[in-house]
Amino acid sequence: METPGARNIGFGLLWFVGGALVTIITYGAAPGGYFVVASGAIVGGLLQFFVGLFQYLNHVSKNKVDRLIPGPELRALVRAMMAMAKSDGNVEKTELDSIRNIINSVTKNQIAWATIDEVCKELSLEKKSIPNYLADNAANFEDSIKELIIHCSVMIAAADGRITEDEFALVSTMGQSMRMQAADVLKILEGLLAPPEPVQKSAGA
Repeated sequence: METPGARNIGFGLLWFVGGALVTIITYGAAPGGYFVVASGAIVGGLLQFFVGLFQYLNHVSKNKVDRLIPGPELRALVRAMMAMAKSDGNVEKTELDSIRNIINSVTKNQIAWATIDEVCKELSLEKKSIPNYLADNAANFEDSIKELIIHCSVMIAAADGRITEDEFALVSTMGQSMRMQAADVLKILEGLLAPPEPVQKSAGA
């Protein structure tokens, strides 16, 4: 993954140095003191360099998870799933495997497994509560994104074959933090946890 700002910094320096060299060379070679000042390249290069520098500094000022995971929606989803995995006090391998698989499915395998593992490790140490994070960041999310966050969180909760009262309460709190209707959250829960309907046998079977 390319570091934000790196390309602008590189090209900006290239244009600036190139423009400065043209100016210096023509100054030394021009008779009578006439020479070419490559002002466009110099000024344009400096502007591009400082734009890249701003992008880079903005990138490194973020915490590690936000640097590794692109987009506020995906960051919220990953944090919600890890919060659910931690809610019973023990992050199990089945839960981590489910988180990896969901991220790969959502991003179409654009994030390396090593990166996902690094993110999960960082989030296992993060102290900010997921309800507060969602309340601060999910206000402008589309309803479909909010539903995806709840849907995937329930899948993580159920990855070990059961959902505890604490996990159920956390799902409800996450929904409230994203200003979802309780009925909508319950509908997602029921849809994922309802037992499959029995197969009807034909009369001749």
